[in-house]
Amino acid sequence: MLAHFQIFGLVTAGRDTGSRAFEQQHLSEHLRFAARALSAAGARRTRIRLTCLDDAHRPVVDRVRAELAALPDVSVTEDPERDAGSYYTGVCFKIFAGVGDAYREVGDGGFVDWSRLLTGNRKERLLISGFGVDHMAEYLASPTAG
Repeated sequence: MLAHFQIFGLVTAGRDTGSRAFEQQHLSEHLRFAARALSAAGARRTRIRLTCLDDAHRPVVDRVRAELAALPDVSVTEDPERDAGSYYTGVCFKIFAGVGDAYREVGDGGFVDWSRLLTGNRKERLLISGFGVDHMAEYLASPTAG
């Protein structure tokens, strides 16, 4: 692990419009972006591991999995055993780049309640994603990546 590293972050904030439409739409956007970015950077395949942290978000996970199933060289699986830490709520994920015969973790994200707590508005939603730029460059530039 590096003591100092570069991270590329995505943040999407907004208000709940009902039926968890915000969560479904923007989770799909973040994950599609990750898959496209990794492909453009040279990854041959991408693995996305979703963790549903509460049953109320099960429909979001199911819809996103169905949407992403059509993406080439992208596999979406669930990770019910993941320890999500103390800040993710609803759904979180990890992104892995296919490098040679292995997968390397390059990204992480999920929903957080930070904007809801700051504003006191229960309708506020916030989705964050972070990608380790140094790790991506190291993994995808290695001889085993090609």
